[in-house]
Amino acid sequence: MPRLRTRQLFMFSLWPDRSQTSKYLVAVGSTVLVILLRFALATVVGDAALFFPFILAVTLTACYGGFQPGLLATFLGAVAAVFFFVPPYYSFAIPDSKLVVTLIFFIIASITISLVCDALRRALRRAEASERKTAEHLSDLEKRDEALQDVQTQLQIITDSMSALVTRCTRDLKYAWVSRPYAEWLNLTREQIIGANIVDIIGDDAFKKLGPSFERALQGEVVEYEEQINYGPIGSRWIHAVYTPTFSSDKSVDGWVAVVIDIDPQKKAEEVLRATDRRKDNFLAILAHELRNPLAPLRHSLALLKDPNTDSSSDEYALEVMDRQLSHMVRLVDDLLDLSRINSDKIKLQIQTVSLADVVSQAVETVKPIVAAAGHRLVIDLPPERLQLNADTVRLSQAFSNLLNNACKFTEPGGEISLRAVSDNGDIVVSVADNGFGIPADISDSIFGMFTQADQTIERKHGGLGIGLALVKRLVDMHGGSISVRNRVDGVGAEFTVRLPVSIEASPIPPLQSQMYAKRESGLNILVVDDNVDAAESLSMLMQVMGNKTQTANDGEEALRLASKLHPDVVLLDVGLPKMNGYDVARAIRQQTWAQRPILIAITGWGQTEDKANSKEAGFDHHVVKPVDPDVLLELISETRNR
Repeated sequence: MPRLRTRQLFMFSLWPDRSQTSKYLVAVGSTVLVILLRFALATVVGDAALFFPFILAVTLTACYGGFQPGLLATFLGAVAAVFFFVPPYYSFAIPDSKLVVTLIFFIIASITISLVCDALRRALRRAEASERKTAEHLSDLEKRDEALQDVQTQLQIITDSMSALVTRCTRDLKYAWVSRPYAEWLNLTREQIIGANIVDIIGDDAFKKLGPSFERALQGEVVEYEEQINYGPIGSRWIHAVYTPTFSSDKSVDGWVAVVIDIDPQKKAEEVLRATDRRKDNFLAILAHELRNPLAPLRHSLALLKDPNTDSSSDEYALEVMDRQLSHMVRLVDDLLDLSRINSDKIKLQIQTVSLADVVSQAVETVKPIVAAAGHRLVIDLPPERLQLNADTVRLSQAFSNLLNNACKFTEPGGEISLRAVSDNGDIVVSVADNGFGIPADISDSIFGMFTQADQTIERKHGGLGIGLALVKRLVDMHGGSISVRNRVDGVGAEFTVRLPVSIEASPIPPLQSQMYAKRESGLNILVVDDNVDAAESLSMLMQVMGNKTQTANDGEEALRLASKLHPDVVLLDVGLPKMNGYDVARAIRQQTWAQRPILIAITGWGQTEDKANSKEAGFDHHVVKPVDPDVLLELISETRNR
């Protein structure tokens, strides 16, 4: 808006407010000037124009000072004209009656002029004041307009730099204004959006879904929501939006301001995190489920060893069972600690050529206590020929034991469980059947999914997490096989069928026997250090059985004291020790003059690359992760001594 310049009116509008003295001085001064002018023109005008020149003084005075100074100029002009210019001169006598009339007309005219000038003066001053106020008002409006433009510019800068998307919409459902990020978000320009109908910009689907929110905002309600909206230009997006109503001068709602935040990336990231968390939880649940299976044969084998009435063959069998099941549990703990497997959702199989009979035997061994407790009859039917396959014995036996365990679980006590295998077109087909409840039709398609269970009555009766069959399918798939389920033809129970490829090239299957005593290093002085007393004593006893002398210590300071005293040939040293950690103990031993000779072996639960590097830096010869395999330990000692 252009600035308005105040227009100055007449001469008195150029002057400031006058004092009373100056007004009357103007009356006197202007009269004196007229007297002097009249004297100067006396030879020209003679006795004519006696009073007329003083009209000028009255007019000037009245315009300058108003009515009262104009009266003074009238009086002074009349007196001066009579005294100086009416014969006889220099007296106040007026012998001619016509001059009296002229004087009266002069006085009346001067008074009239004074009144008119005073009125005009006042009117002009009012007009000037009004114009000045108008100019000031317009100037204020201009300043407000400039301030508003500044605010709008700042608002535009702020909204353009915000990650939030801002727009203002009108009651007739059109865009009145949008921020740059909002337009770019929709892959449009501001010019394309401003003034357009909302439905034409966001599409019919989005408009239909957001319509109720628009209506609520137009009713004066602040609306906040989080929705997945299908926007025409950009597709489906998760947004968080707040609509704030705007009001006109008459307090009615004339639209709303929308602040929109695109939370689609966050939602997708949350879903990824939830999926990762689910995979982690599922994996840990599977491992927890698997850890329970070997505990039963371990406990029963331990009971056999404690029983004084068992013979040597029973003891040998118990030892073999415990050795297999302990290896099984070590594998499971390794999986539990390997976080990368959880993140990648993978379990690495240790494939070798194995006998189906051995796999089934381990599975049956695991479920025998369950079968016996339920009073079931277990039928195993394997073909007479030796069927071999490429498989991870531990994992595949777990799959079969889970199927057998599932059959036992959903069969009434005293039922019949069967495991049968046949060779079919280059595949090994293993079926596990029972005469239990069967599979409900509504879950037959999802029976192998995580946490899928039969009806709630069975779930309450038998418990469980519903992960056993999911584990079976996963393991079978990883072996290149397939699994299916159906209710038995006779209508009683269910039958699971596993199909696995036969091994093409059979390699010798190593016999299951311990090599613990294959290599013996005897006559050594060994110091065993572990803060777990049972671990230290059991390993010490094992070394003694092999013909060695041992001492034990349960903290770092005691280990260093005994080492300095005994000068052992071998130190089996835990890392996480109280008072002084194993790394510091190893460094202190290596600093002693006798300590170049002993073999230092770190025995610890920490098995990362960094842990092994720390052991080497501390002076250890070897780093062994718990639980210790005696064969590996003996071989390390032998190799180190023979260097």
